[in-house]
Amino acid sequence: MFAESIQGVGGTVQYPKGYIKKAAKLVRANGGVFISDEVQSGFGRTGDHFWGFQEHGIIPDIVTCAKGIGNGFPIGAVITTPEIAQCLDRALHFNTFGGNPLASAVGMAVLDVIEEEELQKNSKIVGTRLIKGLLELQKKYEIIGDTLRIKPPMCISQDDAQLTLEALEKVLMLHHSKRRRNSLR
Repeated sequence: MFAESIQGVGGTVQYPKGYIKKAAKLVRANGGVFISDEVQSGFGRTGDHFWGFQEHGIIPDIVTCAKGIGNGFPIGAVITTPEIAQCLDRALHFNTFGGNPLASAVGMAVLDVIEEEELQKNSKIVGTRLIKGLLELQKKYEIIGDTLRIKPPMCISQDDAQLTLEALEKVLMLHHSKRRRNSLR
């Protein structure tokens, strides 16, 4: 089973509590492996954990990650158990950019910055502020549903979050007043 910890492409949808843990157990009981796609939710972006799968209380057999490890530099990684890694020598496989020393150095530097600048903690603080602000706007403007998707960088500040919320509210107010004018015609 291959699953994102939080479905990013499908509208940033969170799974029901316990779903991933039960699914991984069922897959393994039937001889399969559970693969966690951490491309969008890994590297501390959720604020609570470094990996999204940690929220589900599991350890995947394989973890795939990209984007966040390179901060824009093209790099991806696959992390797996020793047992699965030992199987890799049974067949020929390659990766066009595998083992690239520059990409590896960039990945290490990005991981250092995430730790040194406490970006996971920042994601928790600023992310919570954004979520609360968006929920307040949702109460005021019926046009906002549950699929408004915002994926800010981990380094945004409280001021950036406030500016985002204020700009979004201005747009919503304009939309609301324009709708009211059109309905009066």
